[in-house]
Amino acid sequence: MLLIGSAGAQPAAAELRPEQIATYRQKLEAGCVTDAKAGGLTPSNAQAMCGCWSKSLAQSVTEAEWQAAASHALKRDEAAETQVLAPHVRQAARLCAAVGR
Repeated sequence: MLLIGSAGAQPAAAELRPEQIATYRQKLEAGCVTDAKAGGLTPSNAQAMCGCWSKSLAQSVTEAEWQAAASHALKRDEAAETQVLAPHVRQAARLCAAVGR
């Protein structure tokens, strides 16, 4: 997963502002595109696949889960962040596997 944030005191999950969650989600999608292109997809195919992936996550991840995942990312706790999002990422991967190929 993509990690965001900086060192120092971080807000608790419930304290994250909507714009922080939006930034986190944008960085996840940008990381998807970067990884997809590195894996051999063309830029347009990477955008298509990651757009599907992002849309799937937007539909399945609850607000509380977005809060928790973003909070873990800010704390650079990749294991906890992954634990929150993994079921949704697996579902999105299945749904979007053929997109962009």
